[in-house]
Order: sequence, then C-alpha cells, then structure tokens
Amino acid sequence: LNRGDYRFASKIVVLLRDRLNKPWEAYHFVKEWKDRIPRENRHNLRALLTAGIGTINHLWNEELTSDTNLLKEALLWGNEALAIKEDAHTYCALQTVYRALNQDNRAEMCLEKAQALGKPCEVKRFVRRAPEGLLEQPAEGVEEDLPF
Repeated sequence: LNRGDYRFASKIVVLLRDRLNKPWEAYHFVKEWKDRIPRENRHNLRALLTAGIGTINHLWNEELTSDTNLLKEALLWGNEALAIKEDAHTYCALQTVYRALNQDNRAEMCLEKAQALGKPCEVKRFVRRAPEGLLEQPAEGVEEDLPF
C-alpha cells in the first residue's frame, strides 16, 4: 500500500477481521487508509469503505462494542462509497447497519437496490438492535436519504 498498490486494501481488512480475528485492527486500518487512497483510485477506496462497514457490523453484532456512533460512522462510510459508485456490496453491508439502527424500511430499500444491481444480499438471521431512543438524530454528515 505504501508503494501505491491500493487494490489489496479491502482484502487486508477482511483478512484482519475474519482470518486473524482482529476486527478492531481492521477498523483502525480502514480509518487510517481511507484518507490516504488518492482520488484516481476511487474504486479501491469504495471497496475499502465497504469492507469497513462490514467490520463495523462485525464489531456490533459480535457485541465487541455498544457504541452506536460506530453504526453512524458506517452510514457515513456508506454515503461516501455510494457517492463514488453505486455498488450492490455496499448496499448489502448498509442494510445490516440500518437493521441495527431499527430502520427496517431503509434496510429493505438497500436490499432492493442490491437486487436491482444484480447481487442479492445474504441476510443475517440475527442483527443486534440498538436500544430505541438512542438514535433519534442522524449522525452529523449523514444524509437523511441514500441515493436510491
């Protein structure tokens, strides 16, 4: 990555999270590298952000955090990724975040959009839900609506 080959950035996140069982390291990797990937490599940035959303989902659903601000950060990363290019993988990752945030209607829209883009999502049977009342205001910088 330091030599400018960014195509492996998202694979490193998945490796850290899933194979090495170090989801917090994967999260910090995304935070570090998301601003270091240059504009001409936006497709690699989109993949990195999407892997980051998956990492936040992992941290949340495995009860490694109770910080709902991470879920809001996942929405920010999703907006940034979708602004680069609409992608079914990003919508699939976001639908889990929306379920965790008790916004099932938006989760369903993400599922429909992923299907329309040619990739049906694997829907997890269990998504840990955030307590009601904690999420009344959207995160700063998160648009009310995704680009559906």
